[in-house]
Amino acid sequence: MKRVSILLSLILMCFKLQAQDSLVSMAGVARATPGAILLRWAPTSAESWMNHNQYGYRVEKVVVEKDSALLAFFPTPESLGPDTLRPAPLAQWEGLALSSKYGAIAAQALYGDSFEVDFGEGDTNLFTVYQKAQEQELRFGLHLLAADLDAEVAQKSGLAFQDEGVVDGERYLYRVISNVPRELGGGDTLLFYLGTQDASPLPVAPEVLLQQGAGTVSVTWNTRLVEEYSGYFVERSLDTLKWERVYENPITNLVSENPDSPYNFQTVIDSANANAQLRYYRIVGYTPFGELGPPSPWAKIQVGGELLTRIPILKAQSRDNETVEVAWEYLQPQQNISVQIERGRTNEGPFEVISPSLTLQDTVYKDIQPRGTNYYRLVIANPYDQEWASPPVLVQLVDSIPPVVPTGLSGEVSADGTVSLSWAPNPDSDIEGYRIFRANYRSEEPFQITGDPVAGTAYVDHISVETLTEQVHYQLMAVDWRGNASPLSEMITLERPDKLAPKAPQVHFYRAEDYGIDLAWYPSPSSDAQQVVIFRRAADEAGWRSVAAFSNVDTAWTDSLVVPDMAYRYALVAIDDVGNESDRSRFVQVRAKQGQRRVEPKLFVEVDREGRRIRLGWPPSPGGLAEVRIYRADGENPMIQLITVRGSQSGFVDRRVVPNTDYTYTIQWVYQDGTKSKFSEYYPVSY
Repeated sequence: MKRVSILLSLILMCFKLQAQDSLVSMAGVARATPGAILLRWAPTSAESWMNHNQYGYRVEKVVVEKDSALLAFFPTPESLGPDTLRPAPLAQWEGLALSSKYGAIAAQALYGDSFEVDFGEGDTNLFTVYQKAQEQELRFGLHLLAADLDAEVAQKSGLAFQDEGVVDGERYLYRVISNVPRELGGGDTLLFYLGTQDASPLPVAPEVLLQQGAGTVSVTWNTRLVEEYSGYFVERSLDTLKWERVYENPITNLVSENPDSPYNFQTVIDSANANAQLRYYRIVGYTPFGELGPPSPWAKIQVGGELLTRIPILKAQSRDNETVEVAWEYLQPQQNISVQIERGRTNEGPFEVISPSLTLQDTVYKDIQPRGTNYYRLVIANPYDQEWASPPVLVQLVDSIPPVVPTGLSGEVSADGTVSLSWAPNPDSDIEGYRIFRANYRSEEPFQITGDPVAGTAYVDHISVETLTEQVHYQLMAVDWRGNASPLSEMITLERPDKLAPKAPQVHFYRAEDYGIDLAWYPSPSSDAQQVVIFRRAADEAGWRSVAAFSNVDTAWTDSLVVPDMAYRYALVAIDDVGNESDRSRFVQVRAKQGQRRVEPKLFVEVDREGRRIRLGWPPSPGGLAEVRIYRADGENPMIQLITVRGSQSGFVDRRVVPNTDYTYTIQWVYQDGTKSKFSEYYPVSY
């Protein structure tokens, strides 16, 4: 058949359906619409392409869901279309080859004797021609390209199928099966699972970026943002109402596997005439199924004409260290041109307009409220969004006076450690910002936690709450644009949220006595521990219950409410000042004694300095008392037994005393059955 002359641009376009794995001979996509399921597939290599052109494909469908419910048993697969889908014979391509450029390309790739490449004009931004590529690879690539850009070509090539025999509420498993024998690399199957309920509208095409060149306009977009399209039509307009295509054919989508690759951005060049004109551009996506998606938002650009015929030179100076005079040369009169002076704190901005709209005849502007550091620039613009700005000019006023000390610093700490700080604005007019300092202790040197100065009067910090440090401290410093820094503000102290539970107390002594069970413990070592709670569980009880609570400074207790011969377990819990509870300590187990519990004696002491003696007394003893043991401690010495008297006595006179000496007394009752009472409370006296 007649040879087809192929444009350079078509050779260089990349292909949407390309090999992803040398072991996979096919790849494909599917799309659901309200009335049909669309299938597209393609071989992934030139060798696979040749084999499939000979052996073809077949398509099957299995109903998997009905009324959105999975079927218990799947019916026999249904064959769709001919038993073998393959490229149509040469004779059937004539009409499509005459009506479609891509039909002619596909026919030539399938049945032509040879290929010629025409280095024509029109398409740009494409890869260098692979002139040494093998003809088979070229046929394969161009055939797939043509099928991607013309749905009818894909259908006639045996690479597409449209199933219109679908029912709402059903889902299908489609199988596209390779008829190529396995020994030739075939036998693969593509699976697609979908129904009409999976139909969704096509996405909006990505936004375009416009840039004017010398007599041209470049239209650029990111090809990775939308995956549904195999190509895009580029359209232009003068009024956003009537649109025309820049090129007759869609531009093939270029996508790189590397998301940072520059080839993920497609650029098309359009010519721009010399006359000034406002243009609008947009792109429209084209799917492998021949569908057109919604257009992208339009972008506008002024083309043709020149904003300035000559670049003005800007100068600025201060003669009195209070005002700044900005001057530029006279601008040639032009229509609809606006002129303004902008000022920034750095040469990169941000810049703010400080002048009213000036006329073309103006050549001087005086800034009567300059800052310490000023960057001025002249900005000229027209109604077509074209703008020119002069290079910034620096003017610095003499300033060695630091800002005043910041005031009003306050803050609060949330439960997750977020610190919200705020302060009063500094009254100085040349403040660049504020530096924030933090310390864990008031006695330590605070450290700066901000890099660049903070521009506003609020700052959010984040601190750890999983720490034993209970407070955090902040200070503030103001900095002007000349780098002058104020002294630090007064330090504020904020309480950290207490998330750490205290350490548990530990029992170190326990013993059963006739009067109950004695316990002694080491208090919690945590500095914020406030309370110790004693938990007890009897042998006949299912759970623990609290039986006593003490300050964290108390270290001993007697449980007098016990049942004789009953086993008890004891454990301690510490509670801090915000209610955090420690884990229970390791429990201790002790059995209460059998028999009657003895009451604690009461001791009374009287000092008789004239008689050089100290009298001790106690209430009448209960029955069965055998003796009374009297103990005394001299000064800081330990308690020792002083004497034992008969149980019938109710007092004792201690004559072995020394003036100017402190004494401490206690007594204990001993019964005839050998049991003992608890020691009385200690009674200190000074003699």
